Parts: sequence; structure tokens; C-alpha cells
Amino acid sequence: MKKSVVGLTLISLLAACGDNTDTNDEMETADEEAVENIEEDEVELSKDEDDEDEGSDNEDVEENSDGDDHFLSLDEVEEFELEIELTDGTEYEYEFETDDDAEVEIENGSDQDMEGDEANSEIEELFANVDFSSNRDESDIEADVLDFLEIDSSELNEFELEIKYTDGEEMDYENENG
Repeated sequence: MKKSVVGLTLISLLAACGDNTDTNDEMETADEEAVENIEEDEVELSKDEDDEDEGSDNEDVEENSDGDDHFLSLDEVEEFELEIELTDGTEYEYEFETDDDAEVEIENGSDQDMEGDEANSEIEELFANVDFSSNRDESDIEADVLDFLEIDSSELNEFELEIKYTDGEEMDYENENG
């Protein structure tokens, strides 16, 4: 009886161990899958960090629209001209050249003309709230300007923007809704 119990135990042990190649193959496959999962997790983490970075850029844009952050400054612009005409006849003109004084004209029945420091301050406020960078889409800039000036796009008749940057780039944009 002892011999049969010992024999059965040995047979059970050998059967349980079986062919080690199957177990080793299964372990190697499990290890490979674990490594792949770790690599995928690292890629996902990297993507999440990139998304967070992009999200922080968007947060900066929101902060910039409040004037708390910095966009393109007037120091990076040689010439700037913005003309807006509304369907009711109201006109906005912003002009800036590094060699001349800045001028701002708003004609809407209660004409408002600014020159020198007062006009500079008005244009600096515009630049603090709207990103006029040369790499931005012009229609996005238009939308931001209209938002800043609290103008509904349905009231827009004409929008013209010309910028000459200090790095030699130029932007020339015109949108006529009339």
C-alpha cells in the first residue's frame, strides 16, 4: 500500500510538472504580454502628459484673453493696421508704426480720436487680449478681435488687418461680409 501511495504521489508530481516547455512558454508569453502592457501604459502616460501640456496651452489662451498673460507684443511689430466697418456705419481704425505715433479712431456718431500715449495704451490693451502671432489663422484672430471689442459677427460689414512683423513676416487679411 505504501508503495502504491508513493507511486501515485510520484506520478502526480510528474504529471503536475509535466513538460516544462509548455509552462515555460506560457510564462514567457505572460512576461511578453506584461512588458507590452507596461510599454502601452507608458505611451498612454506620455499621451496624457502631452494632452495636459496642450490643455495648459488652452488655459494660457483663456488667461491671455483676460490680459493676465503675454501674447505678441508691440515690440515685435513694425506696422499694424486694423480697420473694422459695421453694418450700422460704425468704423474702428487702429494704426501703429514703430517710427510714428499710434492712432486710434472710432467713428460712431460720437467720434473718438486718440493719438500718442493714449492710442498706444489702447493698442497695447488690444495686443494683451488678442494673439496676433503670424502663425495663427486669420479668421481666429478676427473672432478674437470681435470678442474683445464686443462686436457681434452678424454686425460686421468689413474687417481688414495688416501686420508687418519685425522678423520680416507679414499678414494681410480682409473679410467683406457686404
